[in-house]
Parts: sequence; structure tokens; C-alpha cells
Amino acid sequence: MIDRVALALTAAIWILPACAQTTSGSIEGQTVNLKTGAPLRDATVTLSGPYAKGVLDPDEPPLSPQVRVSSGDQGRFAFHNLAAGNYSISAGRAGFRSGGYSETRVARELLPVGEGQQVKDVVIKLAPLGVIACKVVDEAGVPLQNARITTYRYVNGIWMRTSQAGEPTQFGYTNDLGEYRAVLPPGPFVVSAAYPFALAQLEPDITPGQGHPTTYYPNSPGPENAQTLTVVSGETVKADFTLRKAPAYRISGSLVGPDGRVWGQACPGILPKGSLPSDFLLLGSISADPQDGSFTIVAVPPGSYLLTGALCGNEPPVSGVQELEVSGNVEGLKLHVTPARQVRGTLKLEGDANLAGATVYLLHVERFPGRAPSVAISSGSSLVFEGALSLHYVPEVRRLPLNCYVKSVRYGGQEVAATGFQPVAGASLEITVSTLGAAQLTGSVADAAGRPVRYPLVTLMPSDGGPAASAKDVMGDADGKFVFPALRPGEYRAAAWEEGLDVAQLGGDPRILKLYRERGKVVTVQPGPPPAVALTLIGAGEVDQARGKP
Repeated sequence: MIDRVALALTAAIWILPACAQTTSGSIEGQTVNLKTGAPLRDATVTLSGPYAKGVLDPDEPPLSPQVRVSSGDQGRFAFHNLAAGNYSISAGRAGFRSGGYSETRVARELLPVGEGQQVKDVVIKLAPLGVIACKVVDEAGVPLQNARITTYRYVNGIWMRTSQAGEPTQFGYTNDLGEYRAVLPPGPFVVSAAYPFALAQLEPDITPGQGHPTTYYPNSPGPENAQTLTVVSGETVKADFTLRKAPAYRISGSLVGPDGRVWGQACPGILPKGSLPSDFLLLGSISADPQDGSFTIVAVPPGSYLLTGALCGNEPPVSGVQELEVSGNVEGLKLHVTPARQVRGTLKLEGDANLAGATVYLLHVERFPGRAPSVAISSGSSLVFEGALSLHYVPEVRRLPLNCYVKSVRYGGQEVAATGFQPVAGASLEITVSTLGAAQLTGSVADAAGRPVRYPLVTLMPSDGGPAASAKDVMGDADGKFVFPALRPGEYRAAAWEEGLDVAQLGGDPRILKLYRERGKVVTVQPGPPPAVALTLIGAGEVDQARGKP
């Protein structure tokens, strides 16, 4: 009897935990080189989830906490003890563009894991970055060590400095042989080389009126006439520079505000006259004192320029733009800047909707340091934006409920165009959001061969003079079908893209806008049954080709 009781108790001890245990799932896979198919070891593989939905927008932040593992000798990786749900998996490795499971340029399709399911043979393909191999010599053929290499892309009407893989800043510097390898993602780039900074600083004193101006490959003083270099995944393109002495001058000055000298570290920029203001383009070598708002720009060739000024930190935010003719050294320049101001406004709702969670952003057309001012809509209709600089802003309302559309955006009593508004004293912003009389649009996206496109980005911009803020974008589904559930009635131009683009600032780049007008379709939407439009995809290669030159 005792033996039977002991035996029963022992069986219970083993049986109960087994019944209570929840079966967990796992994911196993491999990271490989997209071009060669070879396994990639030491890739960092990141898992987040589980998610309830199956597809993520690329801008959607990952769930926390994330789990990271390193791929082994054959690129193998594994995640265990997973609850049922959908998971995001991405991988990165030095020298490769980050990638993920079933990822497009617009969407991330998640990997489903069932209760206790063991998912195997997941393959993540990473595309090798490309290289621009530079060699820099002076006019005597002597290699220049520590020459500054900068790479640019032309985006939304601005020459933007691009980050190079493995570099802590947006600049690279040549070695003792005058050589440097800029590791970059595929696409068109313009490259500049500048004389070593310390020597460039000394040149105006050693040879007045002469120096080594920044040179854009192969021998242009600015980016407009430079040769575009197309970077291809896994390949190398050469860009050799000969920096030659030429007329070049020094500009020295300080930031000055309405109350006099502005203290702090100056962040000046110099661009060809007629450019959009930006602090990203380098036509000379710039130094700035970290305390007193002064700056010096050397190796500036003769010409007509636009100077921009700001403080490198965000406090206190200031900005300024002024034209300058350079035909000799400029000493004691006062670069006038204006402190940031408040932009006040109101938001009016027509109809019934819960706007909690929506946010109004002021996106600046020009590219200056600092974040875009924003206001989260919680309760009431008052809007107060802090830190608005003397720039041009395009309002954008994000995360509106699906049944809402932007009906009107006015500043100082005038409708805000795609070129934006500039803050002035006494003017206010008036935004009207509505659910009444909304229109809809449906459609589908196919490639040039007529095949449905998975998860395209579809953009709509008003073509009837409507507010820029009524522009919208939506992600299509796995069959290329899309729906805009609430639109301001009127005329729009619709286009479908392989890559993600910021629809609020799409009109800032004249080349992309030209492509948009050529390939997009004009549609008119009104309340009632929605029209359907068939769009042909604009590929990422076409966008890169359009971005090759301004």
C-alpha cells in the first residue's frame, strides 16, 4: 500500500509540470551575401515582437525589448522560447546594407510563429555596400594626407552630406598615401576633396589671395558641374583628385543678433548664390570658436555666395541667411541671425473624431540644424510651436484618424502653398480638419510588365491649389491594392513608388517633382462611390537616376 501511494505521488510530480508547461516556438536561419550567396558570419541579427499584425511600416518603431544574437561560422542564427505571434527580424554587418525578412523599401512583412512552431531555414540576404576609391594629390603629384573627402546626394532641393560606413562623422580623411575608400549604399553621389585643414588655415598668410579651393570630382569648384558617380553594390568606382592652387580667400566674422553678438559655437554654411539655404554643403574649410560665435572660412574661390548662420546647439536657436560677393579677403563680417520665435495657431475640427494621438509638425523647407517644431493634439484647439526659425515651413498633420482629412491650412489669412510660410509677428496658423463630405480613392499598382507590386507607397498631392498639408500617402497591400479612406474633395496627382518618400516635402526637389508629374496620374475625387485608378510603379532606380544631377 505504501509503495503504491509513493508511486502515485512520484507520477503526479512528473505529470503536473508537463501538463502546465506551455510549448514555445523558435526561429532558425542564416545570413548570406545577396550577390554571392555565401554565408555571412558575425552579422548582428535582431528580433522584435510578437506583433498582432503581419506588416509594419518602415517608420514604425520596433517593440521592446529586442533580442540580438550574432550569426555563427556558416551564418547560422537561432531564437528560442518564443511566444506565438508575428516577429520582425533584421540583420546588419559592417560593409553591408542592413536587411530583414521579406523586406521591401516600403514595408516589413513579419514572420509568423505558431504556438510551439519551430520555424527553420529563414534566409536574410544582405547586399554589399559599394566603394568610391579616392586618391588625392597636389599639383606636384605629392599625395595629400588628411585631405577631407565628403560625399553628397541631392535630396529635396538640397545638397545633403551623406554618412560613410565606419566613419564617426560625415567626413573621411586620406591616409599617408593620399588614399581613402568611401563605403556607401548604391546610388548616385557627388564627391569633394579639400586640402588638409591645418594647411588650408595657413595658406592665406603664406600666399595671400591663393589657396587650394575645395574640388568636386573631377575638377569643379561646386557640385552643380561635378561628375556624378554611381555606386553599385559590391563594386568599386574610382575618383582621383588633383588639388591645384588657385585664387582663394578667407572670410572671418561672427554671428550677430538684434541685441548684438550671439555667444555660442557658430555653425556657418556657404553655398552658391541661388541655392536653398542649408548648412550641409562645404565649399571651403570652416573653423568656429566654441564659445564666442566667431567663425573663419578659408579656401573660398571668387564668386557670389549665400551665407547661412546658426548655433551648433539647439539653445538658443537662431538662424540667418545673407548674400555675399567674394573677390578678396572678407574680415569682420557680421552674419545677422534672428532668434527663434513662437508660432501660434488654432486647430478646428468639423465633424466627430477623436484627434488624441495626432501631431502637427512644422517641416522646414530649408535644411538647418534642429528638430522640426511639433505639437501633440490632446485637448482644446490651441497650437503653440516653440523654436520656429526664420525659415519656410510646411505644416503636416500626422496620425489623423482614418475618417479625417486636412481641409484647409492658412497662415496670416493666406492658404499655405507647397513653398511654405515664414513666421512673422502677429500672424497665426489656422488648420481645419474635417470628417464631413470626405472623398475616397481606391486603386492598384503594377510594374512595367503589368505584375502586381507588393506593398508600394502611393502618394497624393493636390494639383488644384489645395493645401500642401492635404497631401497623403498610403501603403498598398501584398497585391498592390490601396485605399485612401478620407480625402479633401478636389483634384490630385497620384503616383506609386518602390521606395519610401516624404510626401510633405516631395515638391522640394524639382527633379523628383518632374518625375512625379510625368509618371503620375491626375484624379478627381468627390463624396460618393470612390473612383479607381491604376498606377505603374516608379522604381527606385528611376528615382536614383533623376537624383543624379540637379
